[in-house]
Amino acid sequence: MYSKLIKIVLSISCAIFLFLPLTMSAIVYAAGPSDPGTGGGGGFDPDACKSFSTFSSWVTSGPISPGHPTMLAQFKVDGCTLEEVKNNFGYDHFNWLQLVTAHPDGFALNVPEDSIIPTILIPPFLDPPLGGGSVVGGPADLWPFYWDEATNLNDLNPNTTATTLFFKDTPSWETNSFEDPLKFSTSLVGVFPNKTYHVLNTFNWKSSYNGTVGGVYKLKNTGDPDFGTGTGGIFDIENNVPIESFSAEALELLASTGARDLPIGPVPEPATFILFGIGTLGAMLKCKRRQNI
Repeated sequence: MYSKLIKIVLSISCAIFLFLPLTMSAIVYAAGPSDPGTGGGGGFDPDACKSFSTFSSWVTSGPISPGHPTMLAQFKVDGCTLEEVKNNFGYDHFNWLQLVTAHPDGFALNVPEDSIIPTILIPPFLDPPLGGGSVVGGPADLWPFYWDEATNLNDLNPNTTATTLFFKDTPSWETNSFEDPLKFSTSLVGVFPNKTYHVLNTFNWKSSYNGTVGGVYKLKNTGDPDFGTGTGGIFDIENNVPIESFSAEALELLASTGARDLPIGPVPEPATFILFGIGTLGAMLKCKRRQNI
């Protein structure tokens, strides 16, 4: 009886020993949106596409020339299409997301497209803000991404080819200067079908340009600068910025617009704040009541 039991135990142990490496291999090399692995699946050829675990090698950024007012960037994985990359990682598509992290005036007044009442944008804020407005010279969709994705305002497709996602911005502000410039954080994001997203790679940069673009001053601006109307340009570019270096305010803003897997706790819902306020008020009244007894 004992010999049979020993044989059963040994058989189970051998099965586990043989199966465990296969299981661990599947875990290590499986690619998914919450853990961009190194291997293939869904038609993704790891050899042709130079399988990778981070996006830092495939985002390049810089001005047109040193000190030029126009910032350019692109996301391109050598040897594969964006379709293959997004399928491998489980995304619907790629886009950019941009935050204004500092403003020469400390804030920007924005008149939304559907209102005559200006709102105050205090950094960090989205560029363009949801719905657009005067700071970007026109409407934008209600998603947080740099290129519009709404059907009637779609400027994502013209800036995407089969292999490359492009970025361009020539921000300008009348009070801009080298000592007190506009500061930006621009991120490549992988967008899911429900418009939530992962921040994949980020570069920070500054602009001191105080001339006009097409005769106007605005933040998101894909036009060319009006040379002779001002001075300044792009400087202090910082590539591969870790998400952990974002300010708490920036992380909360990203979380509130659908970013996944950020290094912060969950953002409380409005109802949570209400319950917290009611609880605090109750505790205060209870303490006051005890003092009066």
